Amino acid sequence: MKSSELRNLSAEQLRDKVAEQREDLARLGMERHARRLDRTSDLGAAKKNLARVLTILGEKERGEEQGAG
Repeated sequence: MKSSELRNLSAEQLRDKVAEQREDLARLGMERHARRLDRTSDLGAAKKNLARVLTILGEKERGEEQGAG
C-alpha cells in the first residue's frame, strides 16, 4: 500500500496491518532459509512495508497523545 492510503486508516487498522506485515516477513524469511524464495527482493520490500506502516502508526499515536494532552 502507498503511504497516502495508509494514512487514511485508523490506528486499529494499522495495528492489524503491522501483524499482517510481520507474518509476511516471517514467511519470507522461512522461505529464504529453505531456499525456496525465488525473488529475494520480496524480503527487502516486506521490511520496507513494515517500516512504513510502523512509522505511520507511530505518527498517529503521537498525534493522539499530543491532542489529548
